[in-house]
Amino acid sequence: LDALCATSLQHFRLFQQPVRPDYPEGQAPYQRRVRFLLEAIAHPDALVTNLYFLQTRDAEQLEAILSKEFVKACWEVHELLFKITEPRVIITCHDVTEEVFCGKFVLGSKPVEIEAKHGNWKCRRLQGQWKSREICVVKIPHLSIYDITQPRCRTVLEWVKKIVRECTDGWEMQAPAGV
Repeated sequence: LDALCATSLQHFRLFQQPVRPDYPEGQAPYQRRVRFLLEAIAHPDALVTNLYFLQTRDAEQLEAILSKEFVKACWEVHELLFKITEPRVIITCHDVTEEVFCGKFVLGSKPVEIEAKHGNWKCRRLQGQWKSREICVVKIPHLSIYDITQPRCRTVLEWVKKIVRECTDGWEMQAPAGV
């Protein structure tokens, strides 16, 4: 564990410089959208993490610096997190992340999809198992470019909330007013 965390933290430290220093702390669009999604879901056991422990400006930069060793180290940290938290729903925001999950989880072959109302993108729900546990993986567009706070995205937000409720034994969400 120490070596694994050290490897991941070393990678994290390399990339912890602000990507967009023109935003006040916590106010970058991605951060605001993640907060909005979590407030809308309003589940007390939500865990937020990136599959890769680094910041990049775009998907091209991310893919250019990924190595198998780096992905493996980040995944091992997530396996520890999943052992502790035992998630029933994982919301992912990137095709690469979905590919990694599909390779690690036993997911059904027929995803349920809805339009993301963002170009030609689709949101996807895959049901499956991980370590003999039922798990649901939900893919939405990456929140750095997908503004889930906008009214046109309300359908996606409601869809995600419904999945969380279904997969967490009917958790009654207590969303703040206006969300």
